[in-house]
Amino acid sequence: MVNTSLKLKSHRELNIYTSLEYFDAVTAEIAAASAGDEVVLATMTFDPTKKMVGRLLAELAAASKRGVRVRLILDARVFLYQDEHGLGPLFYSPKLPSHLPKRYHAVEKALSRFKECGGDYNIINIPLRSFTNPHGGRCHIKFTAINDSLYFGGVNLDNDSNIDLMVGLHDAKFASYLREFAAEMAAHGSVRKAMHDTDATMKLGQDSKVLIDAGVPNQSLIFENAIEFIRSAREHIFVTCQHFPSGAIGHHLLEAHKRGVRVDIYSNHPGKSAWPYNVLHYGAVQLAKRQLPKDFFDNTLTGSEHYLHAKLIATEQGAMVGSHNYLGIGVKFGTAEMTLINYDPDFSHAAIDAVMRQLQPGNRMALI
Repeated sequence: MVNTSLKLKSHRELNIYTSLEYFDAVTAEIAAASAGDEVVLATMTFDPTKKMVGRLLAELAAASKRGVRVRLILDARVFLYQDEHGLGPLFYSPKLPSHLPKRYHAVEKALSRFKECGGDYNIINIPLRSFTNPHGGRCHIKFTAINDSLYFGGVNLDNDSNIDLMVGLHDAKFASYLREFAAEMAAHGSVRKAMHDTDATMKLGQDSKVLIDAGVPNQSLIFENAIEFIRSAREHIFVTCQHFPSGAIGHHLLEAHKRGVRVDIYSNHPGKSAWPYNVLHYGAVQLAKRQLPKDFFDNTLTGSEHYLHAKLIATEQGAMVGSHNYLGIGVKFGTAEMTLINYDPDFSHAAIDAVMRQLQPGNRMALI
């Protein structure tokens, strides 16, 4: 069992990375790793055909061949559901077939090559029976630990062009925690079993903490903290979400708006989602438009813009950055998540700036 009460004595500098910056940073670190070093990566989705992901996998394979201990944690969603192809083989059977459908050949080839080079990978949260909800019981946590270097946030090992954020820092104890966490997930086959259904909080010095949701349905420490974070804002709230934050989060953003807080929300237009989820998202947005101010929807991303995948809530006090989409449906389904809360205005500005550099290159947003 991982230590859910871990406290770090030293708080090193936090860094914010865009998707491309993250892939460049971890690929370079892995390329420099030596025999005996340890590398662990966790992702919910996986597409080795993407350029940056392919580069990263090549370095992982090369590192494994020269004696670096490499572990890759994949959620079963890789074989349950793909946005562009729909339902996968694990939806129809709790055991992967010996011959995967053609659309999985690139994944199969990449994982086989990785294993041949000495790497270790585990598929977690495999359904216990056929025809289960492909979105329920998922591990939405994304992180990379390379010795004492850590990266975590919203970037999966799939689309390298998403507008996204990762937090980076150096800390031996937190890195050790994540390696142990990965080993527990692999051993138990799920996040819930690894965490004994208990959400976790880890302090990073005086002004930061990391929250991990175990993925128990209707239980989310991150969601609860997000509501309190919004309620404590007094000047401004800047939110980026994959889907518009309706429901409880939308309600609390409205309450903040009523007490004079500036609220800026960036999310994708429902049309950017795959069918049938585009219809469901469209219905949720239409309902929200009846209840929330019109300007809450001014920053909806449409057309050919890159897909917004960053999960950020930033205020004048600090910011929350991680994997949680702040939607009640994810909490209801039971989704394992990891998010950082940092109480530092400078970190908040850095996170906002990283998003705006991707949304509007060359344009900086000043909120205070």
